[in-house]
Amino acid sequence: MINSKLKPIKLFNFVLKTVFYILICLLFLNCEETILEFDEKTFYREWAAWEALAIADYSVKIKFDIHEPFPGSFYYRIIVRENIIIEIESLDGYDYKYPHLTPTISAHFARIESLSKTCKNSRGYIRLTYNEEYHYPEIIDFDLPEGGRSGLGAETMYLSEFTKLTSVLK
Repeated sequence: MINSKLKPIKLFNFVLKTVFYILICLLFLNCEETILEFDEKTFYREWAAWEALAIADYSVKIKFDIHEPFPGSFYYRIIVRENIIIEIESLDGYDYKYPHLTPTISAHFARIESLSKTCKNSRGYIRLTYNEEYHYPEIIDFDLPEGGRSGLGAETMYLSEFTKLTSVLK
């Protein structure tokens, strides 16, 4: 409570300092970036280009790095036929018991889209590097410290040694 015996000039100075303090606090609060860094235009262009190629049979090597909360790396190759994973080959000795958690390239695009929408007002980033010939994301790098509703932290995936396979239906 402000002492009622303060002279008017002291009261004015007190109010002025209080308003100034509040404005500075609001300024600093608004300086924190809350928008997700994500190149949506390029993402949708590359996704459409990938889908236009209609590649349903392929193999690709994946290196999956988890930076937090439990750091580690996983290496495996997937073989996809008619857009369904038919084999997961371990390249690091780990037994992949959950193939439903390993997405195809099309499912990677859908997952990235979902993350970008879920976390659009979060701090962090989703950075993608695309294969020039086939347009799939070769590097999927994201850091979502808040995790949005996804509960994710930082992860990087590297897709390499992509090989188109001859369709079994031809």
